[in-house]
Amino acid sequence: GFLALKVRPENCSDPVNPSFIGRRQQHLVGSASVGLEFAPAGDNEKAGLLVFQNEKHFYYLCKSLVNGAPVVQLYKSTTDSKPGSQMELLVSRDLGVGVKSKPMFFKAEALGNTYSFSFAVEESKWIVLRENVDAIFLSTRIAGGFVGCMHALYTTSLGKPSTNTAYFDWFESAGNDEVYR
Repeated sequence: GFLALKVRPENCSDPVNPSFIGRRQQHLVGSASVGLEFAPAGDNEKAGLLVFQNEKHFYYLCKSLVNGAPVVQLYKSTTDSKPGSQMELLVSRDLGVGVKSKPMFFKAEALGNTYSFSFAVEESKWIVLRENVDAIFLSTRIAGGFVGCMHALYTTSLGKPSTNTAYFDWFESAGNDEVYR
């Protein structure tokens, strides 16, 4: 019943093969959500939902640790051209000690020119982590290319060895563009 992704050192900000399974974002108004079980072993281990345009243009909503305490984090890629460039932490929220090994749920909502990122520790009881996140940053006009964005199940140990695994229980993608109503 689960898709297991090994936590590997490779990360999506480098031109390498990370632990990443993606599906194209088909709608300007819609959402992607995922349920996962992941017990990070260190602050460098992260697993969650990625909105990916390319190695320099993505957002990453994930579960991790800060000083051994479980957190949910939202990152934005940097546009630094050097391999191994760091992500910018936009927001981090403490989850409390009882959540380290419990299932988590993440949702990215596309709302035209913005995204909203939410999480839940109980399925369907969404807590907004950050609203009005710039979607133009991921547009082909700014980021280049022609493919558009992908929603992805993604995990990384940010360059450090790991033997951990993230277990993704489900993934859902939905659209609500005006043209389809």
